[in-house]
Amino acid sequence: MANKTKSVFYVSIYPNPTKNKITLLVEESAINENKHYQINIYDIQGKLMQGYTTNSINSYEIDIQSLPVGIYNVNISTGHWTKIIKFIKE
Repeated sequence: MANKTKSVFYVSIYPNPTKNKITLLVEESAINENKHYQINIYDIQGKLMQGYTTNSINSYEIDIQSLPVGIYNVNISTGHWTKIIKFIKE
């Protein structure tokens, strides 16, 4: 019998718009799940600008000072789910 995992998640990003850094907040309830989070930041054309892997993500701060001014998508994924959030770099 397979062990099914149920997961509920909410992701937020702040501040938005921002100049120097963003903070990701992930609220998730899961049972029997070992997580490796992949966080990727893409520009509006879909080019990967930054990428990170972490085992814990309740709150994760990312320095974006090196990114040019523009609109970006943050993709957060565990293999079980993916969430995409847009932010503006001023």
